[in-house]
Amino acid sequence: MTIATTASRVDYTGNGVTTAFPVPFVFFAASELRVIQRVIATGVETVLTLSTHYTVAGGNGASGTVTAVTAPPATVQWTILRNTARTQLTDFTVGDPLPADTLERGLDRITALVQENERDQARALRVAETDTFAPVLPTAQARAGLYLAFDANGVPVATPGSTSVIPTTTWSATLLLQSSATGARSHLGLGSAAVLPAGTAGAAVMAAATAAAARTAIGATATGSALVTAADAAAARTAIVAPATPSGAAGPGQWVQISVGPSSSYTLPAGGTWAFFFASYSSGAFNNAVASIAAGGTTIASTGPTNAAGGFAWRIR
Repeated sequence: MTIATTASRVDYTGNGVTTAFPVPFVFFAASELRVIQRVIATGVETVLTLSTHYTVAGGNGASGTVTAVTAPPATVQWTILRNTARTQLTDFTVGDPLPADTLERGLDRITALVQENERDQARALRVAETDTFAPVLPTAQARAGLYLAFDANGVPVATPGSTSVIPTTTWSATLLLQSSATGARSHLGLGSAAVLPAGTAGAAVMAAATAAAARTAIGATATGSALVTAADAAAARTAIVAPATPSGAAGPGQWVQISVGPSSSYTLPAGGTWAFFFASYSSGAFNNAVASIAAGGTTIASTGPTNAAGGFAWRIR
């Protein structure tokens, strides 16, 4: 036979029902398939076991089918890889007939191995084809606990490094790896200089286990606590008894126009406390202006036969 395709891998996502997964490429034995289950959400992989998790039909130089013992759920993916054994067990005897099928099978296996090697190399970290050297990693002992970096010539080196794009020194790395504030102060050469004196408000705040404990440590009043824990601007205004923002709706913040014709009067809407301003006119000429605060329901302006007034009122409570 021939191998006319370069495929040596196929992926399937489970659905909790399907158990039969076609293997569209040539393989030679059930043991020469590798099946990996990957949890889609986390990426956790498990190499599955032949007979325990799946069975195989076909192969022997043809395509086939992998059948799951239990249908994989929709949360996982199955990857089926051809993994041809790296052995050659055919022994030709000098002078004997040369069986074509046996010879062709050997060539097929070599082709399969080349394809799998190419598949795996394509997933590896490689240097550009135009680079003139083949980089070599430091030994395991030299790189243990360190990061991979590259020197000025692009050669791999092991460094304390960091996950930041900003290089760090060994001294800085040691500071960042301190497991306690005491250790960090010691590495900085501060000793006890940076320790807040016991019994001070600052020390109590830094040691507070909750926001409420921190507010207690600084002696925050009920109003102050309500202000710093306010969920929004309206709640903060309520905490400090501040006027509401102007609005057309009834209640605190309500904004109304004052318009008084001749021989008439104006009474504030009922409820709350109002700040108001109006100007009065006599025969079309400015007379006087009034700005004050009054309770809702108060009559604040009265005009004579030739007078008029106009202004606004804002409910502040």
